[in-house]
Amino acid sequence: MYLRKRNNKWQCLVKVKGSRVAQTFMSKWDARKWGEKTTSELRTGTWQNNNKLVSMRLKDLLQLYLEKALHKSKRPKILKYEIELLRRSTIGSLPLAALSAVKLANFRDDRLKAGKSTSIVRSYLKLLSRAITIGQRELGILMQRMRDSFELKSGSKYGTYIYNESEKIPF
Repeated sequence: MYLRKRNNKWQCLVKVKGSRVAQTFMSKWDARKWGEKTTSELRTGTWQNNNKLVSMRLKDLLQLYLEKALHKSKRPKILKYEIELLRRSTIGSLPLAALSAVKLANFRDDRLKAGKSTSIVRSYLKLLSRAITIGQRELGILMQRMRDSFELKSGSKYGTYIYNESEKIPF
């Protein structure tokens, strides 16, 4: 691990097993802490690169999904329309790292208040789930935190969305 000061910021460079990782921080303490953690993760083989998660937006992930799924779809025009609608919405401009169960629930509530039927809103959420799955497979993007906290259960007529194990919200 190597720390250096560049442009009033601290850069931490970690080189382990032929892998080289760098990150910039405002404080030296944060850089040292990240460097020690990253060094141990690289040595054990558990380190995951989250750069794509920070830089990629949901609309980029939806575009990737459209390219992968358009030729397999039975209704490609409808799929393209739904993806473009999601890309233009407020949730489409969010970075993947900022995507959470609360923001998805707010999106769901906004769509319901706009007069969309529950089946349409569920299809939007299923489309988002499929896009996230493709992102995990193709790009190695880890979004397990969000997928664990927001899942669709078929308990009632329309389903139940679970935020935590203790809190259930009927749809």
